[in-house]
Amino acid sequence: MGEMDILRTLNGGNNWELIAQSEFTLSSVSFADSIHGIIVGGDLFGEMSGILKSNNKGVDWIEL
Repeated sequence: MGEMDILRTLNGGNNWELIAQSEFTLSSVSFADSIHGIIVGGDLFGEMSGILKSNNKGVDWIEL
């Protein structure tokens, strides 16, 4: 399985920056506020899942 790109925008989607890659298919991205975010995903077969978190506006993502 290939990697999935995690991108961010700082200007309403006019430009996008690659900030990370994940081995999981990303199924949900949510931010509790402008700083703290979480991504949930899994593989295509339902055998693996993953959760990533950010504490710095999505600049860096840490796998939990």
